[in-house]
Amino acid sequence: MKKADYGGIEDLKYGRIVKYICEAAVELASTYPAEDITIQMITVEAEISKQTFYNHFPDKYALFNYIFLHDIGSDLSPYSPEDLVTHVLPEIFSQKIKFYRSIAHTDALNCFQNFLYTFLQNYYLDVLRTYYEEKDISRKIKFGAEVFTEITTTAFINYLKESTELKTRSVFDIGDEIYSAVPLSVYSAFSNYKSIKK
Repeated sequence: MKKADYGGIEDLKYGRIVKYICEAAVELASTYPAEDITIQMITVEAEISKQTFYNHFPDKYALFNYIFLHDIGSDLSPYSPEDLVTHVLPEIFSQKIKFYRSIAHTDALNCFQNFLYTFLQNYYLDVLRTYYEEKDISRKIKFGAEVFTEITTTAFINYLKESTELKTRSVFDIGDEIYSAVPLSVYSAFSNYKSIKK
């Protein structure tokens, strides 16, 4: 899929069409459960043909995930894991809360929950590779990243699905249960990430 700015900096027509599609999806998902939204509904709302939709996105889940990527931006390097989880993502979700609550309830192979998991896992692994200045990191540290990924994904999805209080801060408090599962070196890397990026 070709990446385009919502505003269409490189290709105005392409960017304008993507913008219309994204706006239609956000509007519809803010009103209807995402599972009930069809490509037909999106194309009618965006005033485009089905073929135009498929020229840009393979399905509605790819569209939902694209909107998330657009919202979060491409450069996450300035953010520590704690900043991303306690400030950046909550702010992004709060700006389109109805949309994100709707897509959190989808249950397909490429649904938002699975996409968020993969996104966070890749981010955590990139942080650890940067921190340790190594391309390959140990299994133990990879496992620590997976535990953080599972905990944070679950916290966000539960928050979005159940409208519960967001408890991401606890992810970075070393509790007995998490402490025994995650190597201290992962906590150290995540805690000190800000200092090595300056």
